[in-house]
Amino acid sequence: RMMPVMRKMMIIAQDPSIKDKKGNILRSSVSVTNEMLGPGPRGYRIHVVDYDSSQKVLYKPMGMERGEIDRFVKLSDSALLKEPEFHARNAYSIVMRILEYFEFALGRRISWGFGGHQINVAPHAFSEANAFYSEEDQGLFFGYFLGDSGNIIFNCLSHDVLAHETCHALLDGLRNCYTFPSYPDQAGFHEGFAD
Repeated sequence: RMMPVMRKMMIIAQDPSIKDKKGNILRSSVSVTNEMLGPGPRGYRIHVVDYDSSQKVLYKPMGMERGEIDRFVKLSDSALLKEPEFHARNAYSIVMRILEYFEFALGRRISWGFGGHQINVAPHAFSEANAFYSEEDQGLFFGYFLGDSGNIIFNCLSHDVLAHETCHALLDGLRNCYTFPSYPDQAGFHEGFAD
């Protein structure tokens, strides 16, 4: 039996603080290439390495078989917010979708700025209200922090933050010299493009 070319994966569509009229987190499904995913998830272009450097914890990497139904669809909002495996899949899905949008628009494959074919994504990289792309470390790193409400805020669950950092990595792959400051507004251009 032929496997479908694309796979549906549920994501958090905006930051989890944005709710619908019933108070639920906004969810959506995105279609990404139905590649064989190893533990992480780890595909050909994206490898989620869920290591928390602040807590010194390596979360158990989980794969997803081709054709497997996304088991997170039925989880409650509170369960999704607490589930590291969903955080990893949410990050993989959004980064993969942004990459595929760029490649479709350009009509060709985009190389990462560091020369390899696979970028690392760390959804729980550190305990800090920050996220960044690092060419040297060949990855995207997302922090988490205690919000005003007393709940932990995970940057890897914010669609905008994931898309922004992915765009930094893609721009670096398209024009890697843009990371060298040759004029005062160059860093601002990188930020504006990623936004």
